[in-house]
Amino acid sequence: MEEIVSTVAENRILAVIVVLALLLIVFYVVKSAVKIGLVILIVVIAVGGYLYFKNPENRFANVTDAMNKAKTATSEVVGKGKSVYNESRKLMQKGTDTYKKGKEKMDSGRQSLERGVKTGKEMVRKGKEWITDLFLFLKEKFDSESKSQRKVKSVSKTGLDDSEKVNLHCPHRTRQYA
Repeated sequence: MEEIVSTVAENRILAVIVVLALLLIVFYVVKSAVKIGLVILIVVIAVGGYLYFKNPENRFANVTDAMNKAKTATSEVVGKGKSVYNESRKLMQKGTDTYKKGKEKMDSGRQSLERGVKTGKEMVRKGKEWITDLFLFLKEKFDSESKSQRKVKSVSKTGLDDSEKVNLHCPHRTRQYA
């Protein structure tokens, strides 16, 4: 933007072209506004003339009375417009406050959820460590018990030791492997 302004300021021909373009734009805007104003004036005069000749008994006694009534009606409309504007501002402020509070609640909820996920992951990690430690402890315990039980095995007539005999009678039991 600064480059455009500096280029226009340095080059006089370009500056003249820009000024002429702005003048044309202003001219057409003013011309359109004058046309609209004239059309509105003609419509007001036509409606006033129609009402003046249509209802002669409702004519105003003088112009000042008509102006006072118009001024009163206009001030009432302006007052209502201001009150509507003020109430809409209040509602807009309430909406903005509600949005901010909702955003804060969402952010705190998101943070709580992230803390919960982090805590859950930590608990899962600790649980895995605990299960691994328990498995290693039990494995060491069973290994030490099986070493102490490796004494001379008594072999019966069938050629099975005592633990294998029990497994024959209870098929749901299985051998413990180290």
